[in-house]
Amino acid sequence: MLLIKKQEFGTNSDEFTETCKQLCEICNILAVFYLKKDDVKSALDLLKKSEVLCENNELGKAMTYNNLACYYWWIGKLKTALKYLEQALSIEGRLSKVDT
Repeated sequence: MLLIKKQEFGTNSDEFTETCKQLCEICNILAVFYLKKDDVKSALDLLKKSEVLCENNELGKAMTYNNLACYYWWIGKLKTALKYLEQALSIEGRLSKVDT
C-alpha cells in the first residue's frame, strides 16, 4: 500500500504522509502488544520500522521513542531507555509550545 501511494502520489503528498502516520501508529500498537507477550524481537523490528515511517511526523517520533524506551527498559538497558525517554520528552515539549 505504501509503495503504491509513493509511486502514485510521491513522497511529499498528503496521501503518502497520512499512510506513513497510520502505519507508524499500527507498528507502535503491535510493538507494545508483542512486548507484553515477551516477544522482544518482533517488538524491536516493528519499532525500527516505525522510526523510518515517522521521519516527518514529530508526534509519531515521540510515540516511537517512548515505546523504544519501554522496550529497552524491558530488556534491562536502562541508560538506553532513559535516552529515548529524554528524546520523546524533548519532542513533546516542542509540540506543546506549538499548540499554545
